[in-house]
Amino acid sequence: MNLPALYHKSHLDLKKDVGQIIREYSSKWSWRLDGADTLIDVGSGPGDVLIDHIYPLMPTNFTKIIGSDISADMVDYAQKFYHFVEKCEFLTLDIGSPKPLPEGLQGQFDHVTSMLCLHWVQNHR
Repeated sequence: MNLPALYHKSHLDLKKDVGQIIREYSSKWSWRLDGADTLIDVGSGPGDVLIDHIYPLMPTNFTKIIGSDISADMVDYAQKFYHFVEKCEFLTLDIGSPKPLPEGLQGQFDHVTSMLCLHWVQNHR
């Protein structure tokens, strides 16, 4: 969906369900001993699931958290509404592309999350 405001308003039940899944399985996440974790969320859409459910789980001294989405409109929306969130940024990223990740992102993350997009990716390699 490329209508970020509409999607943000219309997926409340889905967001609630995803939040429940995250809470249920977050105890299985392994954090770095020094707490300086980095995380990228793939398919963040408008950013609300990342900010409302994943961000609060991060160690207090985490390094960075990145939300990504294939839709530049979704990324713009997330940047507009969550620009104030510390150590968080949003990037346009197509994980289904045969191109490798941009050099600055390769090997940079301790954790990768994706709640609502992997089923849309044509080639999982």
